[in-house]
Parts: sequence; C-alpha cells; structure tokens
Amino acid sequence: MLKRKHVVLSLILLLPAVSFVVALALSSMANSAPTLEAKGASVGAGQTVPVSITLTSAPDGVAGFELVVTLSNASVASITSVELPDFGLARHELVSSSEVRIIAVDIRRLVEQGASNAALATLTVQGLAPGTSTVSVRVDRLEDDAGEPLQPRLLPGVVTVSSAQG
Repeated sequence: MLKRKHVVLSLILLLPAVSFVVALALSSMANSAPTLEAKGASVGAGQTVPVSITLTSAPDGVAGFELVVTLSNASVASITSVELPDFGLARHELVSSSEVRIIAVDIRRLVEQGASNAALATLTVQGLAPGTSTVSVRVDRLEDDAGEPLQPRLLPGVVTVSSAQG
C-alpha cells in the first residue's frame, strides 16, 4: 500500500512538469507557423511607397498561390502597380485602385524548402490624403511543393499617409 502511495504521489508531482513541457512544445510549434505579412509604410500625399507581401517561412517550399490584397481606405491610398518575382507563371489583376488579385506558380523554384522571408509581391502604393489604410491579404490558395495547403497566420500592415511636404 505504501508503494502505491509513492507512485500516486510521484505522478501528482510529475504532472505539472509534463504539462509545462507539452505547453512549451505547442507554443514553439505555433510560433514557427508561417506568417504572410503585408509590410506597413509611411508616405506623403501625392508620393508612392513600396509595400511588400512576404511569407516568413516555407518549410516545404511554395508551389503556387492565389492572394487578394486590399487597402481598407481607398480615399487615403491606392495601388498603382504590382511587381512580382520571376516565378515563371505569374500574373496580377488590379480589381480596383484598392484591390489586386495575384496568381503565381513557382515553376522556377524561387521559394524552396526551408526558405525564409520570401517576397511574393511588391505593391506600389500612392498616398492620396492624410490618414491610414490597412493592407490586408486574403489567401484563396497557397500550396507547398508537395501540393499540400499552407495556412499561414495573416499579419496586415498599415500605410500611413501624411500631408504633402512642400
């Protein structure tokens, strides 16, 4: 009976340590999840600034994607152009001055297994009037090199437009 109490007591004392290790492992996994980030920027009214769309990590590469990037306040800023890396097959469509659809297939294998901070697109954004506009990214499709879907965390950016200097 005494031996059984020692086993039970040992399990009770060991449980918090095991819980801590499991929580630490889960936290580490969550922090290593890829993030799709729209970089923020500041610009004067009437001026332009590059805004990059970046994938922080691609543990298994990227085969292709379809993204929609939107500015929340079209009276503050507008998308004037889009530049894409030479993925091999890529195109973009300016849906409006505040929205662009980007589709790419990475046949040139620019974003390989283990890649980090992979540039997926760079928008040129023009400041129109003082204020802020959130740059949001929606993922319609994002697949790794094995064809498996990636589900990155989405981190929006903010474009801050100040009065024109002059």
